[in-house]
Amino acid sequence: MAIPKIKDYTNGKYTTTIEIKYKNENWILEDIIKQVKYLKPEVLLFLNNICSIHFEGFEDNVQDIIIDGKKENGKPIKISEKEWIVYEDNGELDSKYQDEDSTEQEFYQVKIAIPQNFDNETDVLFTFFPTKVNLEFPFVVHGTYDLDSSRNQLRKSDKNKFVLEKLIELIIEIAKKISQEEISWKPIELLRYNSTNKVLEDLGFYELINNRVKELKLFPCVDGKYRKIDDTIQYSNDFLAFISENKYTKIFNNLLIPIDEDLKKWINEIEISFYFLKPNYLIKKIDLLSTKLKTINERVELVYILVENSEFHSDGQKYSILINEEKAIINKNTSVFTPPTTKSEKFDRPDFIKIDFLNKDFYRKLLNKFDLQDSREKARELQREVKAITNISSFEPASIINKIITESNRKIRKSKNKKKTNEIIRKMIKSLFANYKDLKETTRPDTSKVQVITKSGKAYNAHNLYLSSDYPSGKFTEDIFANVFPKNLFVASRKTLGLGKENEYEVEKFLIDFLNINKLTKYQNDFNPEYEYERFVFNNIVKPKDYRYSYIRVSKIENLNQIFAKINFEHLLLWLFKDEFLRKQLNNDFNNDSFRYDKAKEWNDYYSHTINSKPSYIKYQIVANSPYKFSELFVNNEKLSFINDFKIDYKYTLFEKYDVSEEEINDLLLELGAKENFDDFSIERISKIITELKEKDPKGKNTQKIGRASCRERV
Repeated sequence: MAIPKIKDYTNGKYTTTIEIKYKNENWILEDIIKQVKYLKPEVLLFLNNICSIHFEGFEDNVQDIIIDGKKENGKPIKISEKEWIVYEDNGELDSKYQDEDSTEQEFYQVKIAIPQNFDNETDVLFTFFPTKVNLEFPFVVHGTYDLDSSRNQLRKSDKNKFVLEKLIELIIEIAKKISQEEISWKPIELLRYNSTNKVLEDLGFYELINNRVKELKLFPCVDGKYRKIDDTIQYSNDFLAFISENKYTKIFNNLLIPIDEDLKKWINEIEISFYFLKPNYLIKKIDLLSTKLKTINERVELVYILVENSEFHSDGQKYSILINEEKAIINKNTSVFTPPTTKSEKFDRPDFIKIDFLNKDFYRKLLNKFDLQDSREKARELQREVKAITNISSFEPASIINKIITESNRKIRKSKNKKKTNEIIRKMIKSLFANYKDLKETTRPDTSKVQVITKSGKAYNAHNLYLSSDYPSGKFTEDIFANVFPKNLFVASRKTLGLGKENEYEVEKFLIDFLNINKLTKYQNDFNPEYEYERFVFNNIVKPKDYRYSYIRVSKIENLNQIFAKINFEHLLLWLFKDEFLRKQLNNDFNNDSFRYDKAKEWNDYYSHTINSKPSYIKYQIVANSPYKFSELFVNNEKLSFINDFKIDYKYTLFEKYDVSEEEINDLLLELGAKENFDDFSIERISKIITELKEKDPKGKNTQKIGRASCRERV
């Protein structure tokens, strides 16, 4: 090392002059100029007694470096128009770090210089002058570290580890000082490093920072306080902004303020986790927040935020956040539907049914928020959007009515008292009737499980019941079946159902069309009949050539055996005549049954042929099961009526009451197989008639009548 010579130098401008002579070689001068240009303004931050550096004899692009302001701990100074605040810590080194060969006491010094707005472009460590130790913080660091012989790298020493710990303590002290100012992430930003250095890593520098970040109350919350990370919760920035801007911080006081994504990424990289509330606690908090919302617009915004951020519904959380038309909050366990689209824009429901409807204004604003105002299926699209956080469905009358029926039946099953049961049913029926009048005619929900009170006072499924005499059409039904069906198969009066003040015709239409109560006859449609029906058909019509397999779908009468067991002949005829559908089905040419078939050598399962004119299944049911053998009846000849096994009472009171003539009765009987020509009877029937006449008419008067009738028919 060269030893400087000290001599007098007369120059009035400077107190001390250092003169360095160098060899007159171009590369040396170029290297000096290069080092001067490399000299950063930040070097003056850490040179205690130098406030400016002036350059003479260089080109114009080498600027002077001047400090504007006094160098004091924690006070702002300016260098080259950039403002800094320098913080310092110094003290005596512990004895174990002192140089044993030195007689002088050694001290440590650490400084950090924070630029305005944390805008630091210098990423190297200083030990008075810059080293080549990479250190990316939002500030410049200086310390009295042990350097290697190049003066550019740190040595791995205990002394350096000690000084680095002092540096971290200084950073933390400044972070705490900053935390006394406006709430922000600056305290954490101060501890944030953007890259690591191998030597610093080996000295435990970064690990110590990471641990201290976890321990310190430097995480900013919306209530203006700093907390340890373990005592905070973190959600999406839009939620945090909502809470802060609308002043709901008391509910989420430990909620972290909005965080920059880069900073959040760094915190995660140093293995610090952000915390969410447990689902149950989150639900309670959001439900509480819902009660505090001041406007519908706030509610719309909150719904949107909860939907858009999965952390609010990742565990299936539902919230009490929707409101009804009265602007009351709807409980999350209540089934909610979009506003009714009925004529009155209302929907009736029993008081025990937990369903509600969305506020119309709230609904419209939600559509706008989710950009669904032009969607063809607005309600369904909105349901899909907010289903994750609410128990909402689009308004579909059929599904709501099904829910009313299901909930009513559940309540009925739990009821142990007939009086209470019937009151539940009355409320359900009144609700269904009110909605029936208000709905579009195309709405046809499944009402097969509706319980209806009967004349016996007990409740049964509506589709098994028949109209009673309290209803216009039911008077005929009871006239026919009063002695056939028990009271528990006839629906109770309007008054009993809670509809006593309603129009009898409207109620009847409701019972038949909506609840599927049977007006006169209970049918099963689209029935696949037994093989005997096919045989019956081909006993009455010619079987098609090459006929192979059939595909048959028919209508059938339910409860027919029960009816045949008790109904008298006149009631049976009146029933068959007055039921329009039954009468149509008795006609071979106009019944609705479908009889399709294929032929031999055709593709299987392609039933491309149809039999249009054929006896129906209902006709088969009546003919095959009736206790009255229609094929043995003789009509349109009063003189020969004695051959019938029983007398047909054409003057029966109900025939007269319902204006059914003898001719109409006979036409019906003929369709069922009765004969109006004696010769149409089979040989077996004629033989039976003659045999029975021998016993009934030993003198042979009626036998002569039969003979004469037969001759006339032949002529």
